[in-house]
Amino acid sequence: MQLRYIADSMDYREPQE
Repeated sequence: MQLRYIADSMDYREPQE
């Protein structure tokens, strides 16, 4: 998944409850 790769590059993490 490209989006996940980009997010990881930006050190972005989705909110996990």
